Amino acid sequence: MARVYFIGAGPAGVRWITQQGWDILARVDVALVTDQAVPEGEWPWPAQAEHITADEVISRLKHWTDQDRTVAVLVPESPAHHPLLPTWVTWVQERRQLGAVVPGIWRMTAVLDTEGFTLAKPLEAVEPAQHLQIATYTLSADTTTWAYGAPGQWRQIGNDEMDFKAWLTVKTPASVAPSLWFSRRPLAGRTVMLLRAGRAAARARERLEEYGATVLLAPVSAVTDPVSWEAVDEAITHLERFDWVIFTSQEAVSRFFSAMRRLRLDIRKLSAQIAVVGPQTAAAVQDYGIYPSLMPDEEYSQEGLAERLASLPLLGKGILLPGGNLNRSYLKDFLMQQGALVTSIALYQNLLVPLSPAVAKRVAAHDIDAVFYTASSAVEHLWEPHPELREALRQTQAVSIGPLTTRTLHHYVVGEILEAETSSMEAMVEALVRHYQTHR
Repeated sequence: MARVYFIGAGPAGVRWITQQGWDILARVDVALVTDQAVPEGEWPWPAQAEHITADEVISRLKHWTDQDRTVAVLVPESPAHHPLLPTWVTWVQERRQLGAVVPGIWRMTAVLDTEGFTLAKPLEAVEPAQHLQIATYTLSADTTTWAYGAPGQWRQIGNDEMDFKAWLTVKTPASVAPSLWFSRRPLAGRTVMLLRAGRAAARARERLEEYGATVLLAPVSAVTDPVSWEAVDEAITHLERFDWVIFTSQEAVSRFFSAMRRLRLDIRKLSAQIAVVGPQTAAAVQDYGIYPSLMPDEEYSQEGLAERLASLPLLGKGILLPGGNLNRSYLKDFLMQQGALVTSIALYQNLLVPLSPAVAKRVAAHDIDAVFYTASSAVEHLWEPHPELREALRQTQAVSIGPLTTRTLHHYVVGEILEAETSSMEAMVEALVRHYQTHR
């Protein structure tokens, strides 16, 4: 899905771009630089930069988003100042695309900063939220009362109008008008709990925060070394025995190749064919310069992998199954039924980690909007140690990585479950975004 970002480039040059803007520019495909927001020749990112006028933004956005490219639009100072921003944002929303508006540093803020004033934060850097945000002040005797009536309208009222029907009223110093923001980001005001850590969780957290969510990391298991490396070393030292090596997790991939390095084995010694359970595991294998021979077509699970292997001659084949102590036995049982000679090795242990009291309290208080379940074991590790939280969890939106995890959730009588279209945390994020876009 193409994304569009509107980024404030600050008063002049890339050194004024905020860290959030800098990070987004590091991963977009194309950057549309309007009105010389960044001088030509000053471009440290790999993305293609097009220097255009503000009037050309819509046509260039259409060109690049039609090609499913992620695009950043840079404007001088901050997007909030630009008169065409409402038009651009409306165009993006009508096409149901995702992205964000990233504030920049105002010229006046930069002047104050460089002349020696210490600023706690840029003057305009108020993060939008779905709920009302009103600045609070120490009130003096000289105050003004404002009322928020019809949507988008503030009205200054006198003492004789205090019965004016308004959604809310606020007092400010006489010289200050109140401000009100609504976020149009689909997950603004939502809190999402992730039950795992690691690189995939970090990427999911980044995406969720782009869409406005607050992300709570609460891993329910910890990965540690196996009790003994003896069986692992024996199997990896004699890789020539195996016709296939089958990976069912990214953790198994990284630990398998780490063990090869520890044993000083040349990776070219691995002559067996490689099978993987899904795209993310395949990508992990490819990081080591090896391309898997086999992967499920649709269902990225042990069942899906077994279906692909069923058409192959497995009788008498040596198969190595690297994994963890809590791996399901479905695939191993299937292979043995086909007459394969299966060797399982535990490269790691998954140890249960209960929720901290602070996190458990938030779950019980219905302070979590959605929970990401990335495996059946994650469901069990959350639900089994915390029977007192089960009712609250049933009322919290569940997001499942795939059919097996969904079935485990149904076992605990969870009602509405959002299931990712593919077995990845990225797909889980997209499922949650679509859900809240539909139910806003």
